[in-house]
Amino acid sequence: MKKKWLFIFGGLLIVGGLAYAEYKRLMNFKISVNKVKINNIGLNNINFDMIINFKNDSSQKFTLINQYYDVYINNVYAANVVSKNQAILNPNSTSQISVNIKINPADLLKKINLVSLLQDTSNIGIKVDCKLKVKAYGITFNAPFVYVSTIKEMMK
Repeated sequence: MKKKWLFIFGGLLIVGGLAYAEYKRLMNFKISVNKVKINNIGLNNINFDMIINFKNDSSQKFTLINQYYDVYINNVYAANVVSKNQAILNPNSTSQISVNIKINPADLLKKINLVSLLQDTSNIGIKVDCKLKVKAYGITFNAPFVYVSTIKEMMK
């Protein structure tokens, strides 16, 4: 009876180890911001494009299923962007993902102190919390990434 349980336990350890090794291999990626292009800053619309590099260092092909972005200005929630555009992320390569982010300043001004925002406009903080959903082997997993900058840095 002891040998049976030892055999089952050993089998579970081997399967668990193989699953963990495959997970680590799949999670071999890097996400970075390539560039941010400001399209418009006005009273009715703040609009910018963010180009993200997804470097897949694994030997597996991924499918980017969807993307969720929460945008914050000076740590105040400003917008949510959802993209259902799928993209293939080839093995051992870098893919660029573009997302257009639009913010309604009128909505933002209801949540943020306008005086403090206007005192130093060049140092207005921008934070984009990205949650990318990626699929490989039929398994979906999250690839989180946070981008933090200022308007001044973005305009360079």
